Amino acid sequence: MARIDGQPGRARAQVLKRLERVAELVLGVVKAEGAYFRLIPTDKRLRMEFNIPEDMLGDARVGELVSAEPMARHRALGLQNVRVLERLGDPFGPRALSLIAISQHGLPARFDDAALAEAARAATRPLGHAPT
Repeated sequence: MARIDGQPGRARAQVLKRLERVAELVLGVVKAEGAYFRLIPTDKRLRMEFNIPEDMLGDARVGELVSAEPMARHRALGLQNVRVLERLGDPFGPRALSLIAISQHGLPARFDDAALAEAARAATRPLGHAPT
């Protein structure tokens, strides 16, 4: 976050607060091309494939839906590398459709311990009672 001062053409910025960078996860299907592996994103807005180095594939298999983390670019040309974080299974299964929709709309799918604890406490209360 920054404060911008000055006049048009002569602006100056002062850093107020450095925001935490959130790693964007990419959902996609693993595809083999010869000796290489590619990630085909489920989100068509990305309009690009990713390279999956063999040591970053984990136990994912060709044709599976996976969640992957983009790696830092070390070269200007070529596909960006990703690291597979989680196997999500059949890309045409009912669970996959929900995960793809959640990912494309930016909805939270993972919650911190405090949120899970609050949900567990709320589940023990009878319906219709206001929280105390």
